[in-house]
Amino acid sequence: MLLCLSIGNTIAGDAVINKDNCTITKDGETYPLHGKVYLTDARGAADLIVYLTDARGAADVIVYLTDARGAAANCGIAYLVDSRGEADIKVYLTDARGAADIIVYLTDARGAAGIR
Repeated sequence: MLLCLSIGNTIAGDAVINKDNCTITKDGETYPLHGKVYLTDARGAADLIVYLTDARGAADVIVYLTDARGAAANCGIAYLVDSRGEADIKVYLTDARGAADIIVYLTDARGAAGIR
């Protein structure tokens, strides 16, 4: 994955990250890189295909999972929800890095969350 320092960074296929707005655009649709996240078991039902990495330097986005629903308003902060209907974004986790739209590193430090 290659990230440039420009506003729009193409990361996979036609997926583009906008650092200023903390969003990703894929197939003409724009999704937040924060907020309420629903993990789906169906690849076809997902807005984004995500690969989780254990190498912080390899990530496009560093994500902090919060247990406070209202705290997920900042870039890289996510709150997992049980209902598809209340989600801001639906995510499918893949074990194939090459199949992912975006690579995510999970952090336990809230202040470290955001776009690399």
